[in-house]
Amino acid sequence: MQLSSIQDALAISKLPRLDTELLLSGLTGLSRTDLYTHLDDKIDADKFYEFHDRRFNFEPIQYITGKAYFRDLELNVGPGVLIPRPETELITEIVAKDSDTPQTILDIGTGSGCLAICLAKMFPEAHVVATDISEEALSYAKKNIDKYKLNVELIKGTFVDENFDLAVSNPPYIPSGLIETLSPEVRDFEPILALDGGEDGLKFLDSILDFVKDHAKKLILELHEDCLLAAKEGALNKGFNSVEIIQDLNKKDRFLVACI
Repeated sequence: MQLSSIQDALAISKLPRLDTELLLSGLTGLSRTDLYTHLDDKIDADKFYEFHDRRFNFEPIQYITGKAYFRDLELNVGPGVLIPRPETELITEIVAKDSDTPQTILDIGTGSGCLAICLAKMFPEAHVVATDISEEALSYAKKNIDKYKLNVELIKGTFVDENFDLAVSNPPYIPSGLIETLSPEVRDFEPILALDGGEDGLKFLDSILDFVKDHAKKLILELHEDCLLAAKEGALNKGFNSVEIIQDLNKKDRFLVACI
């Protein structure tokens, strides 16, 4: 069958229907719903076959289309940057429930910039700083910050010698021994630098806690569900006065909220 239209692509695809729709949306700019009112629209057959084969070999759809979604944001992503996760959106909800409005915010390990951008939109008067050690991640973060025309300061590194009302972070937290058990979309394509949290998943915990203790009033940290109790104990041992574990939408321990 010769492929020339959206209808042809839907008919011949060997992928799950949702994957095919998302690829076609990325290719045409149409929403998944609108695809079905434009079934006769012509498409680039070679490009569709390229997208199809990449997805068939487990490459994440977000890398293929170059787009990922986080709350109300459409973000540029690609190889070298972690794909934003829905559970990370809960960090912004935790912040929103706080009665105090942060004037200074630090996003440690910003990746695509998803958290920094959301928080800058939520608190337009705040000074927001976002850090990352990855040049690739910083490149995507800059594109996304520029897209939304926000005043977010990007810094290559991890910590900055400033004081903040709030620090947030989604650091690498998958225990090393679990990396091989991840889905091929994650294990074989997303940057190991953004995934591997060391033997216990807490490789970066001490340095973050030490920094926040001296430079911030409050920390919201996303971690692996098996690591939260140890992280809470570590925070209490370092002198944090209030330490809380919050679950994600799947009722798994996911976030550490610690205040000085």
